[in-house]
Amino acid sequence: MAQTFYALVAVFSFSLLGLTMHRQTADTERHAIEAEVEAAALDLAIVWSNRVKALAFDEADVDEHPMRATADGLTPLAAFGPDAAEATLDDVDDVDDLDGTVIDANLPLGTGLYPFAVHVSVRYADPLDFERPGVIGPTTAKMVTLVVADQGADMSQSGPAGRHVELSFPVTSVKRHLHW
Repeated sequence: MAQTFYALVAVFSFSLLGLTMHRQTADTERHAIEAEVEAAALDLAIVWSNRVKALAFDEADVDEHPMRATADGLTPLAAFGPDAAEATLDDVDDVDDLDGTVIDANLPLGTGLYPFAVHVSVRYADPLDFERPGVIGPTTAKMVTLVVADQGADMSQSGPAGRHVELSFPVTSVKRHLHW
């Protein structure tokens, strides 16, 4: 009877050890996949940040190279988003045209494609304090935020569900005169 009990304890112990090792391996693989997805999302955010920085600061600056001292003639906040003639991303010519845009991108990851979406928001910023919220009128600075998430993720909810990377950066009218 005692030998049967010891045999059952041994089988139970080895089963528990096997399950623990399996859980550890699965956790390690999951963390590795999450890190790979996050790295791909960051690469995508960097690519789009560079594309945004290459655009004109404002519609009034298209084909110009101004160093603005004032915000006179800039696009009002209510008019942010694509202009009527900008049907595709290739037609976009200034930073605020991308406000509210969602860009779908399927990136190779592992043996397949991972469906990302880049959510773009643009707002005016205080040129002396880019992080100060509540700037509603035109200024000589804009804050661009790129959120890379899973395609179809509900962006109206706060929290990390489906979100991988958030990248915010300021854009000013003098960017073409500076070497980054």
